[in-house]
Amino acid sequence: MWFVLLAGATITVAFTYLFAMRSFWLHAVAVGALTAMIVFLIFTIAVLNHAFDGNVRVGPQAFELALKEMGR
Repeated sequence: MWFVLLAGATITVAFTYLFAMRSFWLHAVAVGALTAMIVFLIFTIAVLNHAFDGNVRVGPQAFELALKEMGR
């Protein structure tokens, strides 16, 4: 899954170099913005893929509270 995700991101950014724009700076900003958006999305997917690990994680307290409240 990660290979397909990263390959798709690479191909998407590579295709932006085929667009002809008159202004180099406008093209650079467009490619940079698309690249940043893809990087942030992949980072978000990676973080959400490991929601129960690390320093900032979902602990069992919320689930235990929900289970207790539903049991009432």
